[in-house]
Amino acid sequence: MKIILTYSSNSKNILNLYKIFLKKIFSLFNFKFLIINSPVRQKIKTFLKSPHVNKRAKSNFELNIYKFKLHTSLNLAFIKLFRYNVPKNIHLKIIYSN
Repeated sequence: MKIILTYSSNSKNILNLYKIFLKKIFSLFNFKFLIINSPVRQKIKTFLKSPHVNKRAKSNFELNIYKFKLHTSLNLAFIKLFRYNVPKNIHLKIIYSN
């Protein structure tokens, strides 16, 4: 059974630190794994500064989302440990495939 763990976050530094942590844990227990970095996804939101008159006065906000995928073939007991040990601002998605 092949398992794909997808980690995403708004903070690049925290995601990189967690990736280093995962590499150390996987290499310590001699698990086979592959880490693939995904491109940065940018979301740009535009809001009006004034709700009434000025349609030209706008504010732009940018949100960057960083991702990486970890491919492995671990059993479910280890995956549950990784699921509960994720920092609050990192989102984890688990995909099981054969």
